[in-house]
Amino acid sequence: MEKRRYFASDHAKNELAATLKELLKTRTPERISVKDLTSTCGMGRQNFYYHFNDLNDLLYWTLRRDAASALRGENREAASADGLLRLCRYFEANRSFCSTAIETIGTGHLNAFWDDDVRSFIRELIERRTEQLGLHLDEIEMAACSRFYTAALWTQVRDILYRTDRMPSPQALGQMTKLLDDQLVGLKQRTEHIPAVAG
Repeated sequence: MEKRRYFASDHAKNELAATLKELLKTRTPERISVKDLTSTCGMGRQNFYYHFNDLNDLLYWTLRRDAASALRGENREAASADGLLRLCRYFEANRSFCSTAIETIGTGHLNAFWDDDVRSFIRELIERRTEQLGLHLDEIEMAACSRFYTAALWTQVRDILYRTDRMPSPQALGQMTKLLDDQLVGLKQRTEHIPAVAG
């Protein structure tokens, strides 16, 4: 019984998200009410408030769900450069919705997704590459490296949403990947040539 309620709940949230996206094609967020949303998708207002506090909450949930799905893929695959490219392509294909959502809810809300999902994905990517190189990064180095590349990816996404003269995502991500590889290989070479400290 619990499982059936879960699926019904999931279906309702997805239905509300799809309806909101449709309404946003012709209206600004401030011109959409919970009543507009629920009457359009044939749902009661109490159903909306069971799942979400307000429309901004639904906007955030929708953006995070879609972006996380693009990042990991349908099969929740391991971190790879393909996931980063899928994420950029999601923002490219949904520029209007994403920019509206971010401007409405504020970047502070998006930081939770970026800090949790994206940074952990990039960290996993770095860990896999350091393992391939036989390199060990301590926690401070790993955290710094993850923060740097997470910030670089956010810059690319901002460019996708707000600039027309931006570098294409495959090229930008290719440069990021090469920079990361050069940094890790350089670190490996430096650590291999540092003489052991006499104890």
